[in-house]
Order: sequence, then structure tokens, then C-alpha cells
Amino acid sequence: MLYSIILIIIAVGLFYLVYRILKADQDVVLEILKYIIVVLLLWLAVCSIVAALRYVVF
Repeated sequence: MLYSIILIIIAVGLFYLVYRILKADQDVVLEILKYIIVVLLLWLAVCSIVAALRYVVF
């Protein structure tokens, strides 16, 4: 149970980090890198939620 709570907290933190990255102003050159980082962080957050739910359900 503690494992799933930690994973959900990590996921919420990652979603917040993605929000902060998207709100940041950067050069046009770094836009592609920014979106790659955003996609990777969102993927980690979703995987964390799925792992937490699997731990609770099974």
C-alpha cells in the first residue's frame, strides 16, 4: 500500500514538473528538446500510476 502511495506522489510531482516546463519561456531552438522531455516525463507519470494501480488491484 505504501508503495502505491509513493508512486502516486511521484506521478503528481512529474505532472507538476511537466506543467512548469511547458510554462517556461525558452528559445525556439530548445522547443523540440522541451517537448521530448515533456513526453518522457508524462510517460513516467502514467507508468507510475499504472504500477500503483496494479499493486493495489492485484
